[in-house]
Amino acid sequence: MRKKTATIFILSGLLLCVPSLSERVLIERENRNVLLLSSESNELGHEKRLDEWVENSYAGRWFPGVYSPFEEIHKDDSFTLIFSERGLFKHAKEVLRIKTDYGLEYKEEEDSFYLKVKGAAWSDLKDMGMGLLPGEYSYVRPVNDEYVNEEFIRWYFEGVSPWGIIFKGSEVLGFPDNIEMVNSLLREKNVKVFLTEFHYQRGFKDVSRKTEIVRLHSLPYDLESGYLIPRVTRALIERKVRAFYIHGNKLSEVEEAVEKSGFVAGKPSPFRGVRKVNNIAALIGALVSLFGLFSWMTEKKIFSYVFFGAALVSSLFFIAYFESALNFIAIFCAVLFPMAAIKNSAEVDTGFRESAAVYILFSLSAGLLIAALSVTHGYLSGARYLRGVKLSLAIPVIFAGWIFFKNRLKLEDTVKKGEALLFLLFMGIMIVYLMRSSNISSGVFSIELRFRRLLEEIFIIRPRFKEFLWGYPLLFAGLYYYKKYSRDIYAFMVVMGTVAPVSVINTFMHIHSPLTVQLVRTLWGLLLGALFGVVLVKLISTCQN
Repeated sequence: MRKKTATIFILSGLLLCVPSLSERVLIERENRNVLLLSSESNELGHEKRLDEWVENSYAGRWFPGVYSPFEEIHKDDSFTLIFSERGLFKHAKEVLRIKTDYGLEYKEEEDSFYLKVKGAAWSDLKDMGMGLLPGEYSYVRPVNDEYVNEEFIRWYFEGVSPWGIIFKGSEVLGFPDNIEMVNSLLREKNVKVFLTEFHYQRGFKDVSRKTEIVRLHSLPYDLESGYLIPRVTRALIERKVRAFYIHGNKLSEVEEAVEKSGFVAGKPSPFRGVRKVNNIAALIGALVSLFGLFSWMTEKKIFSYVFFGAALVSSLFFIAYFESALNFIAIFCAVLFPMAAIKNSAEVDTGFRESAAVYILFSLSAGLLIAALSVTHGYLSGARYLRGVKLSLAIPVIFAGWIFFKNRLKLEDTVKKGEALLFLLFMGIMIVYLMRSSNISSGVFSIELRFRRLLEEIFIIRPRFKEFLWGYPLLFAGLYYYKKYSRDIYAFMVVMGTVAPVSVINTFMHIHSPLTVQLVRTLWGLLLGALFGVVLVKLISTCQN
């Protein structure tokens, strides 16, 4: 009866999260345009002297961060454009020959290509796309150096007026003293801020709170063509990237990869958060589900009421920092749901099927609650990330070890060699598990990378190794034989297999991934893991016979 009542609370909480989840799916589907920026494309900008719009104190210094593949030399009634890439030089020459009646002179050398345009005003060249695009795709890459001050920042935004900005280096423009001014100008001028993946910058969290964010992925010069399309596809589908900065002459290849992935080259729409009312409904739903979870874990209702009250007070306390409150409750879900499943599986009167079902359903419930909570502008754009992820990975697995082996952890007992080896093995696996839980994995072997690419070719959305290859097989086989024989080796298999449901929850904590991708990845991991689990059960049975 207790578990049935708890289940009703958990399901009621999930129902309150449906509006948030539905709006999130709509937001992720409506944004299909991808901006392509190339370091060798004349559609990206030009270098322009500061003295054209600021005081003479900055005269002669190149304006930092407005990039183009050519240098511009202005003499009297002509412009000389110096290119470093032959293909772009030919393209520019052809554009100017067809679209204008200006006189052209050009010269080709080994590493430089000169194109002299007579009788042209800079505004004419700008209107043809030879400088900053007059429309929507101009961008700048400022550096936060020693020359940056309040006057310089204001001149920068008023003089260039870019559509987008990519902060270059380890700091955003104006950090730390003028960060509020930059933030204000970004909103005032409606400048889109590009978030470069895997590149931490001090001050970015401050400027991204109320600005429009576009996720950007940088493609290096040395990227081979065979790896280009899979890399672009993963970034688009799995991480909501909507802009690429392309080093080298690969623009046409990237555009082809974008189209094959079901997207189109064009102006991207920054990701927005869901409506506040849906945020609040998801928060209440998570609290209701957690109340039901505590009722599931203990028969003493007083603990459930105390927890519910404490969680509610904490949420109200953090109401001024709404995203922090959502983070707080999300981590609670990530830790407590798998712990409840572990406690349930260790009970004597719980059978194999119930134990396995609770692991699956509780991990999915926790994942959906987290997905519903983390739908603010900051989380969906990737500017913010959930804190406490490492704890949510480690605590349930350690708790599983304690639940199944607590009777053997008494100090007066003599530790056997086999038990000591199991403990050392457990600690070693935990260290590797935590090291490889970030977006940038440590120590990935080349054979594993090839296996990953093979899985991506087969499934498109690759299941996670720790789920289908060893997590679920160990969990299901361990539960099956532990319920029959209660041996330590099978209990150890269950403890190691707990990584699978914890990994499922961790998948939903990667908020930069679309919800549909998270669900498909979870489903593939479960199906393949169950298949390998059956194989492992048969293998153990054969060995026993």
